[in-house]
Amino acid sequence: MRSIKIIVILSVLCINAFAQKQVNSVAEGQAIFLYNFTKLIDWPENRKENQFIIGILGDNEIYDAVKEYTKQKNVAGKSITVKYFRKAEEVDKCHMLMVASSAAKEMEAVIDKAEKENILLVAERSGAIDKGVAINFLVVDGKIKYEVKAGNLAKCQLKYVSQLEGLAYKRY
Repeated sequence: MRSIKIIVILSVLCINAFAQKQVNSVAEGQAIFLYNFTKLIDWPENRKENQFIIGILGDNEIYDAVKEYTKQKNVAGKSITVKYFRKAEEVDKCHMLMVASSAAKEMEAVIDKAEKENILLVAERSGAIDKGVAINFLVVDGKIKYEVKAGNLAKCQLKYVSQLEGLAYKRY
């Protein structure tokens, strides 16, 4: 019985140490999700360019985390460029745009642009899905989760594999 307790305690400690080593911040966790979303979304033919561009609106920590996580990665054989935007009017060509909570007031200004330019719009603010964001990050019980609204993806002419909804915490 005692050896079982020791094994359980050691297992929990190892799992916690592994989890902390993998993701040290919400921004790092979001960076992993953002990259993985690129595997679950299909952009229209007119958006299949030589490089894949991820835009970050309003948060340097998320920008740094995404830039670091994606530096040796690609999307369907295309290199990844990460761009930082301070304001909505600076947002130019990108395939995916992460709107940080610090830039929530800029969200309405980018929703129309996302629909017109086939941009996957991702946010991290309660109620963002209702405003037109396709994917919204949540922190539930200390874990990063996401909610997705298929109708908002369709408005941007983005197709997705069923796993995107299947892995979501909430689907609309």
